Amino acid sequence: MYTKRDRTRYHKESHFDPNDQNEYRTEFRRDLARVVHSHCFRRLAGKTQLFPNNESDFFRNRLTHSLEVAQISKSIAIKLNDSLDDDFKIDLDLVEFAGLAHDIGHPPFGHQGEEMLAICMKEFGGFEGNAQTLRIISKIEKKIHNEKGLLARGGFDENGYDWRGGLNLTFRSLAAILKYDSNISEQIINSSNPEKVVYKGYYSNEVQLVEQIKKRVSGDPKYTNFKTIECQIMDIADDITYSTYDLEDAFKAGFISPIDMLVQEKSFYDEISNEVNEILARSGNNGKKYEVNAKVIKDIISDLYKFMFDLPLDWVKKLDKEVFSKEEYMFLGNQYSTRYNNLITKNGYTRGHFSSQLVKHSVNNIRFDLNKEAPAFSKIWLEPADLIRIEILKRIAFKTQILSPKLQAQELRGKTIVKEIFEFLRPNGNNPPALLPDDFKVLYKQRPNDVDHQYRTICDYIACMTDRYAIEFYGRITSENPSSIFKPH
Repeated sequence: MYTKRDRTRYHKESHFDPNDQNEYRTEFRRDLARVVHSHCFRRLAGKTQLFPNNESDFFRNRLTHSLEVAQISKSIAIKLNDSLDDDFKIDLDLVEFAGLAHDIGHPPFGHQGEEMLAICMKEFGGFEGNAQTLRIISKIEKKIHNEKGLLARGGFDENGYDWRGGLNLTFRSLAAILKYDSNISEQIINSSNPEKVVYKGYYSNEVQLVEQIKKRVSGDPKYTNFKTIECQIMDIADDITYSTYDLEDAFKAGFISPIDMLVQEKSFYDEISNEVNEILARSGNNGKKYEVNAKVIKDIISDLYKFMFDLPLDWVKKLDKEVFSKEEYMFLGNQYSTRYNNLITKNGYTRGHFSSQLVKHSVNNIRFDLNKEAPAFSKIWLEPADLIRIEILKRIAFKTQILSPKLQAQELRGKTIVKEIFEFLRPNGNNPPALLPDDFKVLYKQRPNDVDHQYRTICDYIACMTDRYAIEFYGRITSENPSSIFKPH
């Protein structure tokens, strides 16, 4: 499953001897430790997952979400390893690393912050959270001392070449977070959709690095559809986590109740049906034909009710209709609906059981196809029925929460803050903006007259901000509840 090439790093570390008999960690275990102890990982605690951090300490943030993805990723790998020979077992530290690191590149204010940075950077290489993750851990994070004496120039040589190594992780670890094998700049140039702003992939600045990753892991720097088994595991674990725990948070917050999932307008289910059918068409369904419609969605939700809870749910059987109006729901009796809703939204035991059973059910239904010729690119997938359930729950959570008026107001404010900060820091010649921290000023000046580099430096700084720091920075430049000048910069 792993070769010596997988364990090599972009920069050789002379202080570390791989033959040292006292070294008690594998290379992948070292990578895991580097992420856990990094600045970028700690900052995830201050970044929005679903509900803003200032609303409640109960709800998940990007850090707790990443911990959950890492745990589920490791559980999947343990399950798969149970049926694999020793030569093909998946490294548990590596999949845990992928789960912990996968969201490091997300900017403040969640997907709205991502969208605004993508708009601001559209003419300068774009912006996307996964691409930023690769950039942070391979360039921006500060781990190794550069042996060429380039620290004073922020890791650049006199010719403007970027020697930074970030956390200097192994190539197989870098491959584990490379979810989308596509150059964002090329996508922007070739796009026929002027309204699209977020393109998934990697930046043109990282093309050489990506080719190095591909060469070390596959032997071919031009390998297409590159996605390692560890990355696939992390991706599925992320979907399981998102579809389950964001919904659990929404129940707790009172944004949605279980019954609400069944009493939406028909257009609500039609939109979900179209989106899920597109996913099924792209996934191929392993030869099976599925067509999702409004009735299928309601059937799946009803089955979830009956499967997950030992409650008096005879009335659920009456919901198996093509049309179920709110009036009909009220006719079924408030005593059942209120009792059921309260048991989910107000009872932590029941919510915990709900989440636990969903995760267990998903992990148990994962399928694996070992590729003995190229083990790194073995395939993992969910059976179509399980994929459909996860995709439906993800979209219900998105449409009832992220698109809700309450969260939209908060998201719009976050988007506005990111835009205003970017406009205030927008490059204007070779002199860095006055409010940039000293280390970013050094980076800004390394490539005079390179506008793309200057914009990318500004973007990197904003993307690293937590929600609270962005709000405080915004307050400084607008005098809107400005923070103390002694706050760390």
